[in-house]
Amino acid sequence: MRRAAFVMPLLAAFLPAQDMIGVTFAGQVLRMNSVTGATTVLANGAAGKNCLCCTGNNRLISAIRTGGLGTGFRHHLIEIDPFTGAETILFGQADFGDLRGMTAAPGQPPDVVLAVRDTGGPDELVVIDLATGVLTVIGATGFSSIQALDVTGSGLRAWDLGAGLLNISGSTGAATDPFPAVGGPTGQQFLVTNPVTFATFVGNTQMRPLTISVGVAGLPINFAGAPDLRGAVFTTERTQRFGSDCGGIGGESNVFALSAIRVGQPLTIRSTRHGAGAFGAMVLGFSQTSHGGQPLPFLLDPLLGTVGCRLNVSLDASLLAFADPAGTLDVTLPLPAAARFFQFFVQHAAFDPVPGGMTWTDGLRVRAAL
Repeated sequence: MRRAAFVMPLLAAFLPAQDMIGVTFAGQVLRMNSVTGATTVLANGAAGKNCLCCTGNNRLISAIRTGGLGTGFRHHLIEIDPFTGAETILFGQADFGDLRGMTAAPGQPPDVVLAVRDTGGPDELVVIDLATGVLTVIGATGFSSIQALDVTGSGLRAWDLGAGLLNISGSTGAATDPFPAVGGPTGQQFLVTNPVTFATFVGNTQMRPLTISVGVAGLPINFAGAPDLRGAVFTTERTQRFGSDCGGIGGESNVFALSAIRVGQPLTIRSTRHGAGAFGAMVLGFSQTSHGGQPLPFLLDPLLGTVGCRLNVSLDASLLAFADPAGTLDVTLPLPAAARFFQFFVQHAAFDPVPGGMTWTDGLRVRAAL
């Protein structure tokens, strides 16, 4: 029995509903709820994060700074792990300048981003190739206090501390103020557009809906703790493998999502290199760090007589299945609407003709979004 009826309400019960990720100038990476303003600290990292971008291929890119007033500041690109908040410096200690806003580059390869760079004079619009680390200046914007950049449903827009909403030319960098009579609210540090509804928001310690056609910001949604957010993005569907397997027939047996992660639709998780018709299961958990007070991963060999097998996810539910004649084990999990923006973990196990009699795969982090 696959116990799908049990899994669906279980997903809903653990729903955190945090549909955004943001970064603070102090270095925090936060998960945020765009409706209630609730926040959770995902990680504490390096200070100086002044922008955040989700690239065309779903990478989270930001920037940090090192040095000080005496030695001078240097600014480095980083990539943020969306599941853990861990950050990795890209291109060594290369100095990309003080980037104040960043967004995916429309019409460009997915690893290309646009950014606004503070020069001490008029801000510049630059393009950065994340495959090579090459930064190219497109041109001066004509404004000196731009703090945010985003590709909205109406095109490339920026936010200036004094002028408010700006239009920016992606080909020349020149910015224009379409609503000179509208300048506020002050202190806003990020622009973000919901990829599903195309609603655009401006914010810092809170978030306000922004009417692009008139440049007016609405009533705020206050974020818990009033974090100094310098960049924010809406989350998208993601998977990420972790941990290790103990080997299937003829090699590694890894687990991966076969279908798109869409709420209201079935999600199929696959592993291969099992015995023909092998009896197996998908283990579904809500933690990758502990189960029943025991830290994960947990070595199963003393309990099961297996060889090198580990439990990578907590045992909160399971769905049973049989491998097909080719040794492919597919397990389908219905995703209720309440599972949107929820993160969970899965792993496959099967009785196989391998040393120890069982195969346990690596783990898979799953986050449903759209």
